[in-house]
Amino acid sequence: MAIPRIGLNTSLDNQRVAVGYGYIDKIRQAGGAPVILPPVSAPAMLVRQLEIVDGIVFVGGPDYDPALYGKPMHPKVELISKERQDYDLALCRAVLARRIPALGICGGLQIVNIAAGGTLHVHVEGHAAGEHKVLVAEGSALARVLQATSLTVNSSHHQAADAAGANLRVVARAEDGVIEALEASDARFLLAVQWHPERMETLASARLFAALVHAAASS
Repeated sequence: MAIPRIGLNTSLDNQRVAVGYGYIDKIRQAGGAPVILPPVSAPAMLVRQLEIVDGIVFVGGPDYDPALYGKPMHPKVELISKERQDYDLALCRAVLARRIPALGICGGLQIVNIAAGGTLHVHVEGHAAGEHKVLVAEGSALARVLQATSLTVNSSHHQAADAAGANLRVVARAEDGVIEALEASDARFLLAVQWHPERMETLASARLFAALVHAAASS
């Protein structure tokens, strides 16, 4: 079986593109070949980028503009660059339309939900740092991948999904009710988690990336 190529969107700061090495390392450990996808503005270029990947990881970063989902600005919001926001949104919509296997992480969950027409809580308290327990819906694809219905995860966010977008369903919550994971409501492979598995040396984290790589290899 050919090694699947897994694309990653990138941060864009001071005219540099970058992606955390943890994402790259976890993809590599799972048997995938990481491919960096810098922002491009031309739709035809984005299409060409997608022609060379078999799966996608949407990575975290600063905040997407609340105007994208009809919410007011909040003092705690730190906006992502307009160039990256436009690219991430176009990339995510294209991935959803083409049913490319995808894994969203933290801000990656948020852009998946926005692209699908969902909304976010613009600010939530108590999730900016530390660890907490997550409860996963029994029978969900996420539970099958993790082989667990509860786990302890890291927490590094101040926004979270509110209304789930089209063809997405909520499959995990923190004990305070904050949404911690979404997945596709049909048979395609699309998982999105609010925590950062690329920063966790756990079997559950390895299983997330392995599931993406397997789905990408099979697509």
